[in-house]
Amino acid sequence: MRRLDRIRRRFLEGELPFLELDGLGLTEVPAWALERDLVVLSLKDNALATLPRELALLESLEELLLTRNALTEVPAVIRELQALTELALDHNAIEVLPDWLADLPALRWVSVTGNPAAQRLPAWWRWPVSG
Repeated sequence: MRRLDRIRRRFLEGELPFLELDGLGLTEVPAWALERDLVVLSLKDNALATLPRELALLESLEELLLTRNALTEVPAVIRELQALTELALDHNAIEVLPDWLADLPALRWVSVTGNPAAQRLPAWWRWPVSG
């Protein structure tokens, strides 16, 4: 966890609008990561099965990267992220894509490659799928 402590210190001291917590084996998002509004939050290569409700406080969040985690569904809190333009959900275990994804006003790109849901996309799906 020394790496996580270093990231935390730099994040809380700085003013950068992004945070990368990739490959740390996280099973939950640290509370301090949600203390400042972000534009980009990268949580790739962890063990997250869900996201905290407090994520909705990130009103400026535009990019959320959740590739290679332990998600079996799209976390409902994502529905609250009205500024979200990019969502990466690749290589999780997501079975079904919720209809409310189509209603996110700013969403321009979603990636679900490597999920069971990618094999049976809903009729409203408008983003390309590769792989």
